[in-house]
Amino acid sequence: AAGIWQFMESTGRSQKLVVNNIIDERKSPFKATDAAARLLKENHMILGRSWELAITAWNHGPGGIKKASRAVGSKDLARIIEVYHSRTFDFASENFFSEFLAALYTERYSDIIFPGLPRQDAVNLHEVTVSRKMKVDEILNATGLSKEEFSNINPDLAKFVASKQPLYRGLRIHVPTDSKSAVDFLMAGDRKRKSRVIGAND
Repeated sequence: AAGIWQFMESTGRSQKLVVNNIIDERKSPFKATDAAARLLKENHMILGRSWELAITAWNHGPGGIKKASRAVGSKDLARIIEVYHSRTFDFASENFFSEFLAALYTERYSDIIFPGLPRQDAVNLHEVTVSRKMKVDEILNATGLSKEEFSNINPDLAKFVASKQPLYRGLRIHVPTDSKSAVDFLMAGDRKRKSRVIGAND
């Protein structure tokens, strides 16, 4: 498992994340969070629109939760925990929803629980889809980022950047929002060049 949502490789790929030997989009908090929301929505639909079961399925899997629900004859999580016994439905699965509520409570009331806790400034980033094969240096020149800074906001691409391979068309990257116009110009400039070439051949 990897990333803030602890996706297994197969789960990440099933949610359209790129996972290979040099790119691991599970490690992008932005891409992985989008995938996590989709997976949670799927669990919610599969498990009769029960958020308690959908969240528990994050740990135990929707198939496992459906099996437990059928065995008990109930969709009530408390009843399932009380009655259902399985080698795989153990402490972690039984307590997953309670732990989620504890984390949610802690976040909601963090100012009271942790008064004076220093907070980082909000990250202001923009997602861009690479329009053509290009060197990382082209993005760095447009954004003013160093390779280290680029890798910090694109942790899923850290190994890729270190490999010195060019970015490929369709790859999603994140850049600072205040660099958005420069990166958009870089991408649009490429399309304009192609248009001129096509026009010259007409």
